[in-house]
Amino acid sequence: MLRRASASLRRPNGRQRQNNRDASLSLPLDSEDTLKFTQRVDAALRSQESFVYLDTSFLMWLIKISPASRDEFFQWLDDTLPSRVAVPTWSLHELYRHNVEKRIMVDLDEQLARLNKTAEQSFSTLWTLFDEPLNGASSAAQQREQARDTLRAVRTLTDRASNWKVGYERNAREVIEFANRRAVKGSDIFHHLSTIEMLADARFTGRVPPGFQDKRKKDVESEDVLGADVVVGSNRWGDLVFWQEVLDHARAHRVRVVVILTKDAKNDWRMAGKLAVHGDTDGSAVGVQPPHPMLSFEATRTASAQELVLLDQSRLADVMKRGLKDVTGFVAAAQPPSLPPPKTEAELRSEARERQKREQERVAEGAARASNLRFLDPTGLTASDGVVQRALYETRADAAAPPGLAEFETKVRKALGSQDVVDLLTSEAVANLGGVGLIAFGRRSIVSATDDVRWAALTADIASALETFPRATATFLYMGLLAGTYLDGKNKLLRTPNGHVAQKLFLMLDRDIARVPIEQIRKKSTSAAQIPLFIPSDPLPLFAEIKIDTELDQSRALRAVWINDHNLIIDVQSDPRFRLARRFGSIPLTPELLLDHIAELYVLPRRQLGSVGTTVDGYNYDEHMGLRAPTDVWRNGPGEKKS
Repeated sequence: MLRRASASLRRPNGRQRQNNRDASLSLPLDSEDTLKFTQRVDAALRSQESFVYLDTSFLMWLIKISPASRDEFFQWLDDTLPSRVAVPTWSLHELYRHNVEKRIMVDLDEQLARLNKTAEQSFSTLWTLFDEPLNGASSAAQQREQARDTLRAVRTLTDRASNWKVGYERNAREVIEFANRRAVKGSDIFHHLSTIEMLADARFTGRVPPGFQDKRKKDVESEDVLGADVVVGSNRWGDLVFWQEVLDHARAHRVRVVVILTKDAKNDWRMAGKLAVHGDTDGSAVGVQPPHPMLSFEATRTASAQELVLLDQSRLADVMKRGLKDVTGFVAAAQPPSLPPPKTEAELRSEARERQKREQERVAEGAARASNLRFLDPTGLTASDGVVQRALYETRADAAAPPGLAEFETKVRKALGSQDVVDLLTSEAVANLGGVGLIAFGRRSIVSATDDVRWAALTADIASALETFPRATATFLYMGLLAGTYLDGKNKLLRTPNGHVAQKLFLMLDRDIARVPIEQIRKKSTSAAQIPLFIPSDPLPLFAEIKIDTELDQSRALRAVWINDHNLIIDVQSDPRFRLARRFGSIPLTPELLLDHIAELYVLPRRQLGSVGTTVDGYNYDEHMGLRAPTDVWRNGPGEKKS
């Protein structure tokens, strides 16, 4: 026979033996406030006189959680009580049996099957009951749709949960490796097994814990290789064997605080009934049920322990949260929230409206894709003459910033240079900005583009992408860019337009999105004293009359370029920036290059700008010849005062 481990155990000293003899059974009158319990247990676990024992139910639960959450638990153990954790032999024995039988997966399959069966059987019953609106439902059809969606969600949930089994072997291996490292050494379990039946009968008859709730467990039957029925055991004494091991170990190591991690909540471990929380007057405080008083008494009487603490995963999570390490994963797994109450009719109606909105958005997205647009205009966004004119007025420099513009521009600044900022102009963003915000954004982008190459690139990208936006959105954006090109902060017509994206805008002069913006610029020109050489409402095409010297020895000499009754050539240009030699150098000056330069300098539509006059393949010019400064070239407007 194996030598009993208790023979080599350290015996308690005289004072401890006296305390053991004087110990008495004490019945708790109150449960302990949860916060005080957590604080007390946290301090006890950090004491060198405490020891933690894990039962099979807790080890099995560890297999169910993720490796990350499990690692948080292992790290917490190492930090808090690195050498004061033990897995009794009986826990390992039962873990082995459950692992071989794949008990967790069997139980999971059974539970999921019950859920699916309940969903399937309930559907036809509910379908019939919901033939009329109940509890304020808007219609029978709505009720049935909600029932169908809910039960379908249950089946989706069970299908997803079934996939957990893929990681079982990995999880089980990690827990078994942990349990092997923490296994109790020198266990006297075989001595206990030799006398357990007699001990259990005596204890269970008197309902002495632990395990008397398991005394009626039936023997599990299976089949042998020949198909004959065989009895493979009932584990009705498992809790008692585990408890005897814990007491042996606690006595040998002089443990003063015995902590058991267990999911077992039966009243052969914990105090039966619900005790009030001490000091709670209205019954609202949450308390912790103490261990069964006989267990505490036995731990003191036979192992000299001063206290017995039972912790399930939820109570343990409260203790772990008091540490410095991140244990959010373990806490989330250990403390699932309570199921919410049934949804109110108001919530159901809100969800129905949200579903309808999503469906409308889905239809809109499909329609946008069919039209090669990014999205469809948000509901209520219209770009009529009156609306655009009013929005243009509300984007003057002295007007208040439109709602949502500052937030949107902040997003744009963060994204500049790192992503396609045009993609930030979504249907939701446009709805928040409105027509006023879109025009203001376009105008401010033109201003920012003057000093910031990133804004310059963004503004050019927006102008290039205008035709990918729906009509109203594109109209407001076009108006913003056109206003930034032709108007100052007071909505007065500029004598010299901003040419940053003008050529891109000119390419769309005949598009529907340009009609209303062009009309707004035309209206501004009616009250202007001086107007640019070209405004978008001018007739097209536009022609430049190029004149050259007709003398034979200088037949190719450039003499004049007339556009709208203005000769743009100066024989002697004092500003080097506008001299032809500065611009072209040794490059031959062809008609096309000359028109390109003029269109850029005076903001003229290059694609609609042609030439008339003598056709030659190139021009000669004096080194001092140049073009007039753009600020010196304008037309007299209708609003000019007559002298």
